[in-house]
Parts: sequence; C-alpha cells; structure tokens
Amino acid sequence: MTRGAEHRPVPPSPTDPFAPGHAVLAEARLRSWARGIGLATTEEETARLAAAGLCRWASYVLPGHGVDDLALMGQWAAFVCAVDDVFDEVPMAQTGLSAVELMPQLLSVLTTCRPRTPSESPRAAAASPPVVAALADLWWRTAQSAPEAWRRRFIARYTEFAEASIEEAEARSSGTPLDLRTYLHIRHRSITMLPLFEVSERLCGIVLTDFWRNHKLVRTLRHAAVRAVSYGNDIASAEVERALGQDNIVSVISQEQHCDRSSAYEQAAAHLREQLRLVRATSAELGSGPAGAYAELMTNWVSGSLRWQSETRRFGSAPNKASLVRCLLKETGPWQELPE
Repeated sequence: MTRGAEHRPVPPSPTDPFAPGHAVLAEARLRSWARGIGLATTEEETARLAAAGLCRWASYVLPGHGVDDLALMGQWAAFVCAVDDVFDEVPMAQTGLSAVELMPQLLSVLTTCRPRTPSESPRAAAASPPVVAALADLWWRTAQSAPEAWRRRFIARYTEFAEASIEEAEARSSGTPLDLRTYLHIRHRSITMLPLFEVSERLCGIVLTDFWRNHKLVRTLRHAAVRAVSYGNDIASAEVERALGQDNIVSVISQEQHCDRSSAYEQAAAHLREQLRLVRATSAELGSGPAGAYAELMTNWVSGSLRWQSETRRFGSAPNKASLVRCLLKETGPWQELPE
C-alpha cells in the first residue's frame, strides 16, 4: 500500500492571502445562484444571505483560491445554512416539509443524480423544494468527474449528518433534555462539516491514500477540527438559539452543571481551547510529510471558520459572545498562544 498523498499546490494570491477581491466576486455569483435556484428570492432572504458573508468564510478556509472555487464553496455553505434554517424552523426557510421528511429527499439526490452532461443537470429539472434543487445542482457540479471512492465517502458523511439531524430534531420536538456527552456526540455529526471537508479536499486536489486517511493522527486532527468549529459556532450563536428555545453547548452545560450562563460560556470556551490545542499539536506532528497538505487544510478550516464566526451577522446583532471567539482565536487560530 502506497503511503504517499498527492495534492495540487495552490498558488498564493499575489496580494492578500485571503483574496478579498475574489470573495466579493464570488459573493456576487453566490447571490445570483441562490436567486436562480430559489434559495433567496425575497428581499428578506437576500439580506439574510448577504449578512452571512459565506464567500468571505470560503476565502478564509481556502486562502489563495480563485473565484470559481470560492463561489462553489460559498454555494455549498449557503445550501448547508438553508437546511439548518429548515431544522431551526426559520419562517422564511419553510419548505412544507418537516426536517424528518426533508432528509430522505436530500439523500435521494445523492444516490440517484449521476448526470454526465450539462444538459442532464438536475438544475434544469426544477426540483422542489429549493434546498433539494440546490443540492442536485451542487452535487452534479462537484461530483460529476469525482472518483467513485470520493462519491461513496461523501454520501456516507452526508448520511451520518442526516441521521444525526433527525436525532436532534426528534429530541427537540419531544422536549427530552440531552446530557452534554449525548449532545456533543450528535452535534459532531449534525454540523455538516465532514461532508464539506470532502468538498474542500476535492477543491484543493488532495487525495489521501488509505494509509493516511485512516492514520490515527489524521483521524484525530479531523475530529478535533470538527469539535473546535462546532464549539465556536455554538458560542457565537448561543443567544440566538436561546431566543428560539433551542439547546446548544452553552445551555446544555448550564442545565447539567446548574450554573449561570456566564459560567457555562467559560466552560464552553475551555472545551474550545482544548480542541484548538489538539489541532495545533496534531498538525505539527504531521508536519510537512505526505499528509501535510491535509493538515494545512484542516488548520485553515479551524482558523477560517472561527474568524468568520466572530465576524458574520448570520447570528444577528444581539450579544452572542463573538468577542469570546475573537479572544480565543486572536485572528490566526490555534497556532498563536491562547489565553489561559
């Protein structure tokens, strides 16, 4: 078994490594796509999409990439946000389907849509609701020339997400309180990061051999990155979710530890800090060897996502502890010293 990993080197931007100009152009493409596919057709939906700044996030996660890659990554993120809005019962995102009913339709797209030419694109089929049409279009454009192993891996990741999302929705509707361990186990799969990791690997041209994909260090790094971003997301969105009557790491800690929210925030930050250290240590151990490109992608994912979480207006203007994320992040993430 070969122990190497092939990857396409990504040239740095000649100016800013986060290429803000590229992000602006990609954002324009994103809004046009979202309007055409039906995800953002009203002023309110368009404003909500603009507030998220998803192509700015893409430029942080994929520094040095061009407009095409940033637009595609931003469109995937917009689809993920749209599905989240259905689960969160955001009024503008209603599809006429429950979250549990929506998931089989999304999974069906992945297993049945395998067009080979542009004229066969599922986008032309006007699939409904818009989130289903969006996934059909994204899947066709991303997977049409992908190796079968990549397709299988993405479908497996998205199936895990779907199952976890249904668990989360059923627990929410039943009013069953979750303990922290159970919540974090579900959250690890319901944040949709693992499927998007596969998309970003493809955009970076990273092809890990089986040896490296299953290597203990790579698995540790992958899961630490998921936990770090999910904890940061929960901290940044805690007040919005509280207003919606939904749990996240802050509320679950508060309930389980019988502590006030300030203490719960600090405990959530401690969990985040632990994962950032693990990302930093594991990345350093992988070094510049065959899995170095993957380690760089994961660290960009963590630092970029946390930076975006501290800036985005997707979580509203209410106090959301974004300053705490900024404090932990210090704009460059786990490779700077973190506050004790």
